[in-house]
Amino acid sequence: MLSAQADSPLAAPIEIGGHRVGNRWCIHPMEGWDATPDGLPTDILLRRWRNFGLSGAKLIWGGEAVAVVPEGRAKLSAEACGRAGLATLLETVREAHRERYGSDDDLLVALQLTHSGRFSNPTAAGRQPRIAYHPPLLDARHQTPPPLTTAHRSLRGRRERRGGCRVCHGGSEGVSRLSGA
Repeated sequence: MLSAQADSPLAAPIEIGGHRVGNRWCIHPMEGWDATPDGLPTDILLRRWRNFGLSGAKLIWGGEAVAVVPEGRAKLSAEACGRAGLATLLETVREAHRERYGSDDDLLVALQLTHSGRFSNPTAAGRQPRIAYHPPLLDARHQTPPPLTTAHRSLRGRRERRGGCRVCHGGSEGVSRLSGA
């Protein structure tokens, strides 16, 4: 059985992308759908990120799956690209970690960027799929309407936003691969 004892493999530091991460415990991305429609964190979201910081995990791999554009959100309340909101989340997790462990030097916080593609539901009006390819089986199963944007323009926008996300996302140290439906 693995534990957080000092001799546990999970307690050992690891080097990731030039960062020394204090242990191998990790908080994985999830979609809590706890942001406001304009991309700001709610009290529930702030509490969750504070608890991530207090947990002792040294790799916070997003904590949330963050939509690269507001129209890529799975729900109206899903996290979207908002510099102020993400900067607040980053400071919340770091402050809580420093409070409990004295330093955040060995803490690595990264983001998982996402675009919900055919399941985009960013407004009260309902689903607004934005997809690059229409596979017939999925289109039939999910009654996917014609695209609202061209594939080329949509994919180009994803690449551009992914490349600039360190600035866009309030100083997060890393970004995982873009996922989409």
